[in-house]
Amino acid sequence: MRGSGTRVAAAAAVVLLAGFAGCSHTSSSDCATGVVDTTSGEVCGIVTPVEDRPGVSVDAFLGIPFAESTGGANRFLPPVPKARMAGVFAADTLSPACPQQLNPPYGATSISEDCLTVNVWRPVGVGEGDRRPVMLWIYGGSFTSGANQYPVYQGGYVATKEDVVLVTLNYRIGALGFLAGIEGLEGNQGLKDQQLAMRWVRDNIERFGGDPEHVTIFGESAGAMSVGLHELSIPSSDGLFRAAIQQSNPMGVPYKSLAQAAPVGALFAQKLGCAGQGLACLQQVSVDDILTEQGNVSLQLLSLLGSRLAGFLVFAPVVDGDFVAADPTVAATASGVPLPTIMGSNAADGTVFVAGILSELGQTTLKEAEYLTILTLLFGVDNVPGIVARYGSDPTGDNASYLSSITTDYLFG
Repeated sequence: MRGSGTRVAAAAAVVLLAGFAGCSHTSSSDCATGVVDTTSGEVCGIVTPVEDRPGVSVDAFLGIPFAESTGGANRFLPPVPKARMAGVFAADTLSPACPQQLNPPYGATSISEDCLTVNVWRPVGVGEGDRRPVMLWIYGGSFTSGANQYPVYQGGYVATKEDVVLVTLNYRIGALGFLAGIEGLEGNQGLKDQQLAMRWVRDNIERFGGDPEHVTIFGESAGAMSVGLHELSIPSSDGLFRAAIQQSNPMGVPYKSLAQAAPVGALFAQKLGCAGQGLACLQQVSVDDILTEQGNVSLQLLSLLGSRLAGFLVFAPVVDGDFVAADPTVAATASGVPLPTIMGSNAADGTVFVAGILSELGQTTLKEAEYLTILTLLFGVDNVPGIVARYGSDPTGDNASYLSSITTDYLFG
């Protein structure tokens, strides 16, 4: 979505978010979309114009909770299904994002640990029994950012143009979503959020006019990684969808084991003043402190030094041998891809990663020494000469383009 469409969507999101005040209720008699009965309770949506489609409107059901708050005693633990709400829930406002750094107007504009919600978009006139195909979007963001409140993820355009029921979900990210290896935590809380949302879709989407047997999950970057995990590595997700779309999945990034995740988790607990004090301490520290310390450079270095390429993402899914049974590349090599799948990548996907590295270094070019150090951290010293022989280096100039080509080919291609 670009240009005027982006501005319209951003303005609409600001208007929708401005009224957020937690659960609200309405009466069934004045519900323009008709009340839909779900396992979370009865919900009433809104009819709203579709950006970039003049004269076209869409039914939007926004901010429907599928799980209880992830704060307090629920923090770092698997999600708890939402208890049925009394009355008719006014699904007319986008919910806060799960905790992350704020980035208005195009990123998160509000956050809360009570964030596990879905948005449902359907063409006007579609209702129970129509069984439209369902598309379920999982956002990317390196497992540290992303939300279904983002303006670019508002689903009216796709729902009406493609005649589908479109669902967007929220899931926990960063340490709150993927802390593992300490205090008995097996990690993957964010993936379990996604799976609970998929179960909610299976149990409820027919009442919105969707076909629960015709669900496609799709995502980009970390969202595509999530799609690949559900398809290839998470046995308990079998049967919750029938097809998958993965855009720019850095599938060359392996996932940590619990043993590899443990040192990072222990250092994180230490930074928060909770070393040796148990899970209760971590559940009581402020969200602001968690967001600050999860980005600590010492965690990034420890993650890379301890796990090489698997440590590229500090807080991310882990192969626990149970919920995530195996790395998806291992599973795909052994058994193939089990469902209809579209995979795509861009000619310069690695550019985004290199831009992030340059930003962290506070510079616009990459010196040869820094380039070789990064290659050593990612691939090991023994592999660096062969990589440089294939891709090149510049002793006196900028090496960013070489690193971009390497990450594009290895992680995505």
